[in-house]
Amino acid sequence: MRARFSHHTRFTPGPEGETERATVHLAGELNLESHRDAQAVLELCITTRPAHIAIDLTRLTLLDRTGVTVLKTAQHQANDAGVPLTLTGRPPLIVARLLNLTGTPRPPQGEARNRTDPAPGCSLEGTPGVASHRTAANRIAMVTLAGVTVLASLLTAFAQTPG
Repeated sequence: MRARFSHHTRFTPGPEGETERATVHLAGELNLESHRDAQAVLELCITTRPAHIAIDLTRLTLLDRTGVTVLKTAQHQANDAGVPLTLTGRPPLIVARLLNLTGTPRPPQGEARNRTDPAPGCSLEGTPGVASHRTAANRIAMVTLAGVTVLASLLTAFAQTPG
């Protein structure tokens, strides 16, 4: 079954006639099944070398580790091309939590923003919000421990059921 994923890229002139800006709206599930589509779209957008790229996460309903890797790879490629790239919009809580757990800066949950306006501090690297490797490792360990605890309780419950 194919993951439900869609995208829309819009190029608009920058303020006061500056070079154009690109906004990539991601929607649906960005995961192992759909990551190639997202990666291709972002790579193509970067090769056009706009003055700025904003990735709108507002309609992204699911994000997994592969999706986070796509976003970080796009940041590296944009940096190499000299194109600023930021995350914008207000992603659903599940997406925001994963971005937080992986130490990936995300759009702030506070005030409402125009979808095309970059949220401050949302580039994927070089911002104070990026977790150190140690913090990221601690977060991964906590999530793993929580998963093991849930699995152990399910196995215990299954073992105790008659039949």
